[in-house]
Amino acid sequence: MSRTEQTIDLFARRFEPDGSHYMFRPTIRAPGVPVSASERDRFVGDFCKGLRRTYWIMVGAVVIGIGLACWLTLASAVPTAWVLTSMWMGLALIAAWFFLAYHRLWNAPIRALRGREPTAPARSGSEARRLALDRLTWPQLGLAVVIVAVTLWRIGATENLLAGWNRLWLVGAGAGLVFIAVQALKKWRSSRGNPVQTKRSEHG
Repeated sequence: MSRTEQTIDLFARRFEPDGSHYMFRPTIRAPGVPVSASERDRFVGDFCKGLRRTYWIMVGAVVIGIGLACWLTLASAVPTAWVLTSMWMGLALIAAWFFLAYHRLWNAPIRALRGREPTAPARSGSEARRLALDRLTWPQLGLAVVIVAVTLWRIGATENLLAGWNRLWLVGAGAGLVFIAVQALKKWRSSRGNPVQTKRSEHG
């Protein structure tokens, strides 16, 4: 699953099935607002289209900006330092625009459903944590471990990780791996507990 598909999936998960309708929860703990299936499909479709359009606009702007910077460097008397500074400022502006556009797309249902009364209560902290663990996948945890290991390997290829302040990279990597291990342990315990809870509910 690509990063874009993962983002769309996260957006769609905010609409939880409720019979023939859905409950929209802006956050995992927020109260649920009822929406129809057609409303849910429209929200997800608009987000999907808007996100892909935003990505392509950002990519186009970056390509044009880098191309302009190369042209100014090779075909004009503009100082290279000025061109590089302008390029980084342009990239920062593009990133800021993308963040604002993404934020607007993500919050579109909140704006559209403003004023509609919630019919599902807010979740407790324990319920929200349990659901978050259920949604966390083992491949995601494995990928997090790989990212930490690769990052440490790339830094270690150019820096001595046992010298001076570089030791902080080892501390950070260790803390990251401990955090991942704790989440994996919680998920394992939660997955072992769910079958028991299911059996109790069936016999109860």
